[in-house]
Amino acid sequence: MSHIQEFISETEVWRNKLKILEEETIRFKLLLAHMLLNGLHKDQLEYPEYFQNRFLKIDERISLLRHEVLEHQHLLQEIEKEHSPNHSNLADQHKDLGIKIGHIKENFDKLSQEFASYASGNMPA
Repeated sequence: MSHIQEFISETEVWRNKLKILEEETIRFKLLLAHMLLNGLHKDQLEYPEYFQNRFLKIDERISLLRHEVLEHQHLLQEIEKEHSPNHSNLADQHKDLGIKIGHIKENFDKLSQEFASYASGNMPA
């Protein structure tokens, strides 16, 4: 398997990871909505607002990163069709995307743990 094919396969893995993160964020937002509809008092809105804002920010980052990964994947597919070996920055671009995926996953995991801790102590009966 060529480097280009490996990169294409890895972009598919990244797209799937981002889709999972997006689905988890939706699940968290639904849980937050459920909490708000079923028993939080108006004086308890500080944390739900905080989490809602964090979910919106991570949604935006996921969306932008999904677009960036898709563009990179299309570029890789074009390079593969052309059999063009002369793309000096390609490996660096690919590595940078991998780093961004890692960072968003880390940020999501932290947010997920923080929200799970909050939700476990504030779920309405």
